[in-house]
Order: sequence, then C-alpha cells, then structure tokens
Amino acid sequence: MRGIYVDADADIDETVRTHAVRIAKYLYPNAYLSAASAVLLGTMRDGRLFLTGRRVQRQRIRTLEIIQNKAPDHPSVAQAVIGDDMGELRVDVSSIRQRFLEAFRIRSEHATSFDEAMKDGIAARLIEEHRNPENAADAVFKLARDNGWLDEGAPRNAT
Repeated sequence: MRGIYVDADADIDETVRTHAVRIAKYLYPNAYLSAASAVLLGTMRDGRLFLTGRRVQRQRIRTLEIIQNKAPDHPSVAQAVIGDDMGELRVDVSSIRQRFLEAFRIRSEHATSFDEAMKDGIAARLIEEHRNPENAADAVFKLARDNGWLDEGAPRNAT
C-alpha cells in the first residue's frame, strides 16, 4: 500500500501486525480505536483492528484487517499512548463509557469483538470510576441518550 514500507528482509506480515495502530493512524488520522482494539490497544489475535470514524469501511493489508464503523454524533474518547520499536504514538480510543455501549451494540461486528472478560473488566472500571453501580449506569445512559443508542444503554437483568 502506498506510504507503507517494509524492509526487504523483514517478515512483512509480522511487521504489519506489529505496527497496525501506527498504520491505521496514518491511513485514518481522524478515526479512533474502538471496541476490543480500544481495550487491547492493538489488534485481536486474528489480525482485526477496530476503528470508529467518518464512515463504514474495511481495509485489508496482508494479515491485518482494519474494520471501521461510523462514529456516533457525540463520541466519548480518551487518549492512549502506544509504544513500538519506532517510539511512542498518541491515539484516541473509545472511553470506558463508550466501550461499554459498543459492547452491546445490536448487530455489530464491533460488539462481537468483546469477550465476557473484557465486558466484566469494563463494568468493574465504570463502577470504580463512578463510585457505585447507579452512578455508572447514569453516566452510561447519558452517553447512550446523547448518541441515540438507547437500546444499548437500557438496564439489563442479571441472569
């Protein structure tokens, strides 16, 4: 792909996967890491990298697949620092509140990227950040309401 170069003697697939976030930032400077990629700060084991940006699109570069969905009207993002052998890179990522909503998006490949352990970890961080489950639920619901994601923000019964 134009603008992405690899040493001739390097393992191309490994290099692309190692620098996946840097490549995504180069290709989509206004997008941010979302779904499981915001938790992992990188790709899933299968090579998928999840972004949210201006439009829905997919891009495959060898074993890396960049999957982008359309951003909500009022995204909640935070900054993260990712390091690789080229140095540190600052990137925007979905905030904890937004990750929680992304995990429950209906008919969403982004939602299926979360495993149960990730969902439990996000819920625990939300409760810790907001001091109790009720305050955490209120914060998540406000973001859901602002973005028209009311189904994702609705309370769920524990089973």
